[in-house]
Amino acid sequence: TTFAGVNAIIDHANKIGVGDRTIVIVMSEGGRNPAVNAQNGKGPWAFTSMLLYGPGLAGGTTVGLTDAALRGLPINPIFGDQAGADILTLAVENVMAALYVKTNVTTKLVLPDTKPLSLILAPAEAVK
Repeated sequence: TTFAGVNAIIDHANKIGVGDRTIVIVMSEGGRNPAVNAQNGKGPWAFTSMLLYGPGLAGGTTVGLTDAALRGLPINPIFGDQAGADILTLAVENVMAALYVKTNVTTKLVLPDTKPLSLILAPAEAVK
């Protein structure tokens, strides 16, 4: 159902002539703990998934690393590895900063001190 909805949004955007500048973001406010708790349930988890679809994005890109307990590990926002001085634990703000860069919005005004997750952008648009 999710992909059918994304396809419907993209089809509609194309039909009205804005498909070349429409990005669809599918995400939740948080995930669920991968382990069952004492009440036989799963509580909130600080890590979640996000799907981005649209022009100017690096297609087929999976970003992020986890440890054995499925906690997010810091990564380099340009290359996706754990090398370099600029590693960070991903947050929604890093994704949004990259989308602002893509649309020429000055991130210093909107998200000061937030590093854009540049590796989600198509190579010609990535900030290095």
